[in-house]
Formats: sequence, structure tokens, C-alpha cells
Amino acid sequence: MLHQMSGHISETGFRRRGWLDVVRGVALFVFAFAHLQDLVPALLPASLILVAVVYLPDLQFYKRINVELVLSSCFAAYILALIFVNGYFADGTAVDLVKKSPRLVYVFGVAALFACIRPTVRLEPLLVRSMLLASGIISIASLYSFFVNRVAVGDTYLTSGEFIIGLMGAKNPAAACFATVFVFAVAAWLHDFEGNLPKFRFRGFLLLLGITFLAFALCKSRGWLVGVVPMFAIVAVRIVVRAPRRLGTIALVTAVVVAGGVAATLARSSSQAENNVSIRKRLWVRAANLISQSPIIGIGPGTFEQQHVRMHVIVPNIVSLRRSGHDVKSPEFDDPNGGAHPHNSYLQTVLEFGFVGAAFYAALAAQIACRAVYAVRIRTHSPGVVDVVRQHAIFHSTAIMLVSVVLMVAGVSEGYTFIGPMQIVYFGVSAGRLVAMTEFLRAAEKSRNPTSHGV
Repeated sequence: MLHQMSGHISETGFRRRGWLDVVRGVALFVFAFAHLQDLVPALLPASLILVAVVYLPDLQFYKRINVELVLSSCFAAYILALIFVNGYFADGTAVDLVKKSPRLVYVFGVAALFACIRPTVRLEPLLVRSMLLASGIISIASLYSFFVNRVAVGDTYLTSGEFIIGLMGAKNPAAACFATVFVFAVAAWLHDFEGNLPKFRFRGFLLLLGITFLAFALCKSRGWLVGVVPMFAIVAVRIVVRAPRRLGTIALVTAVVVAGGVAATLARSSSQAENNVSIRKRLWVRAANLISQSPIIGIGPGTFEQQHVRMHVIVPNIVSLRRSGHDVKSPEFDDPNGGAHPHNSYLQTVLEFGFVGAAFYAALAAQIACRAVYAVRIRTHSPGVVDVVRQHAIFHSTAIMLVSVVLMVAGVSEGYTFIGPMQIVYFGVSAGRLVAMTEFLRAAEKSRNPTSHGV
């Protein structure tokens, strides 16, 4: 079986495919660009459909349902059930919910699509290049707008008087997008540095990486800047372990990055910083109080951001349902009684989905982590395609680890970190690819050793 699989793949696998690679690169660029803007929301699913079309010849379907599909389907069904149970259609707020927490369902769809693309298809280098090019273009335009002449696309300015906001309309979403692309590209650079396949670097790679980081720093989002720090620490340790002579260089680069982040952060006014801390404290208290009203199923997606919310108690301090509430069109973040999200993704997840939804999320994340560990630990005895797939899987394991660290740290003070889709769309891409690749590796391992049951 393995011999047949390898024989087939050697003809149609990782080698370049001419014009088809060009078309697929364009599709992935559109996909990357779509997730760096908030001007045309419809471009997100449209770009995903475009990717599905260009990779149609290499889509595969699984004979058995995997754990990730079951958990994602259950979580998606649970989110939709909360919308109906809480009666959002009664007051017309259901349409606005598509822009908030239920967008997580879209990320499940992204992961499912990339899980169905054959693991031997040349995708990773095209994806990284597309991400960096898209973020580089937006970053350069934003830097021009910030330092030279203020530029607007429609009614959205690329910069405010103090922040670079890209095409996102606000600094925190822009910081999240730039940070995710930057960390994903750093994972690709680290993968190259450690001598694995595929090779990601191209002419201008480091320049685009630096430009993206500069745009990210000028968003001046403290939460995301702090989130990137432990990621740098992990990368520095891995580099020093492999090449101790690079310690001086790593120390210098780290000092420059930290100094840049500190300078960008300190550039914000102290009064605004104090105001932000005060507001966050009040929002966290309000979120904790609401969680206590309905900890099992939460208070429903988007409820925290509505004014005049009334809860219908089903079981006191256990289960409550939203009885009324109206979405705030122009959130007043100075008023913690409505309009502002909790500014803490951990509270937000439990608040909106309850401990049931949080359990689904934790189980799904744990399953992806298990696949990442498996990809790192497995040792193939079959040179060629199987080993190359393993090296691709290691890249996604590295990307997932680094992005997870940033998300988990930033999530302490930032909202929507775990919901996205902008912040976690590439996490979904990597998770999907990791599923496809580990399934392939398990099949190869089972073929080599019929008594093995995998991990």
C-alpha cells in the first residue's frame, strides 16, 4: 500500500507544476489579502471558495470521520443552537452576529477545506509568500499614510493620527492581523534555519518580514506586543540550541525588537493608558458577574456587546437565557454597561459559550496539539515523500505552537483573540494541513508496521 502511495505521489507530489502553481499562488494571495481587510466582508468566503476551486483536482475525502471534524461540527451546531435558543431573530440582531462570535464557524470551514487538500500538494511555500506579500503591500501603504500623506480607501483611513490601522478600521484588529502574519512567517524562517523542508525564504523575505513588524509595532497595541515577547523567547532558545555562535546576534535582534515595541508603546499618552486599564477592570468585573448568572451555556454570542440586556433565569446561577437586548452600532468603550467587548478572550469565551462551549474549544485545541506532538516525535524509516510530508507537518507544528503562545498571552487583555476569524484564520489553515499530513503519516506507519495503531 505504501509503495503504491509513494509511487503515485512521486509523479504528482511536491514538484513544481508550472502554470497551476501560479494560479494557486494568486488564489492564496487573494485569500491572504482578504483576511487583512474589513472593507468587503464578502471577500472572505469568496476567497476561500477560490482556493477550493483551484485545488479541486487535489481534494481528498476521508473514509472515516476524524475527531477534529466531530468536535468542530458539534461546536458549530452548539453556537448556532445558542443563537436560536436565545431568540436573536426576535429583535433582528442575528445578522449583526455574523460579524462577531459566530464567525468562529467560518474558521472551522477554513480548517476543513485545508484538511481535504492532499498533504503532498505544494502549498506551504505559496501560502507563506502570499501572506508576506499581502501584509507587505498593506504595511507599505499604511506606513506611507502614517509618515507621508494620509491615505483613505473609501471611508476607511489606513492610519489615524496615532496608529497604523491598515484596512481593518481599528488598531487592535490590525495589530492582530499583522502579528499573526508576522509570527507565521517567523515560524517559516525558523523552519528554514533548522534545515527542514520546504524552503520558504525568497528574495525580499526578511525585508517584508521587517516591514510587517514595523507596521505591527506602530499599531501600538500593548496586548499583542506583549504576546509576541514569549514567542521571540522560544525562537531565540531554539536558534541558540542549534547554533550557539548566534547568541550575540539573537541578543542584538531581541534588544532591537523589544526597544521598538517599548518605544511604540510609550508613544501612547499616559492618560489614555490609564483610562484603558480602568475600563478593562470594570469590563472584567461585569463579565465575571454575567458569567455567574449562566455559567453552563453562557449568556449567548454577542450579548455582552448589547445594551438593555435582560436575562431569563432557568436555573438560578446555572442557566439563563437572553430575553432582550439590542446591538450597539457605535460602541462606547467608556460605558462598560454596554457596547464594549470584555477585553479578555478567556472571559469572553466562557461568557458567550459557557463552560460547555469552552470544553468543546479546549478539546479541539488539545486534539490539534496531540497531532502536533505526533508530527514532531514520529521518525520515518521511508526516505522520500513520507519524510518530506513529516517535515511539512513539523513546520505546521511550529507555526501552531508560536501562534498559540501569542494568542494565549494577548488573550489576557484583548478580545476576539480565540474567535477571529482574522486573528486565527492561519491557525485554522495550519490545523487543517496538520490533520491531512498526520493522517498520511499514520497510514504510512500502519502500512510499514500493521500492528501499530498510531497516536
